[in-house]
Amino acid sequence: MAHESGRFAAITPEQTSAVRSVTDLAVLVEQMREDLLGSGAREWENATLDRFLKALAAVAEDRAFEGTPTWADVAELLVTATGYE
Repeated sequence: MAHESGRFAAITPEQTSAVRSVTDLAVLVEQMREDLLGSGAREWENATLDRFLKALAAVAEDRAFEGTPTWADVAELLVTATGYE
């Protein structure tokens, strides 16, 4: 039997790279929340707070930033944590 993992939040790379401010980040987080309240609770790899925070810590440790992280980098970390194994 093949292992099936969950998916990431339904946020595109274009959406994460467009985050330029804390306001943009708040909009993206709300989009993530809407996805979670839809099918994300059943489909995300890390749909519980515990799993999400554990994945977020792992993603942050694995990610190397050149210089100061941007709002887009923060957005990428958040979205990546939803599907990180």
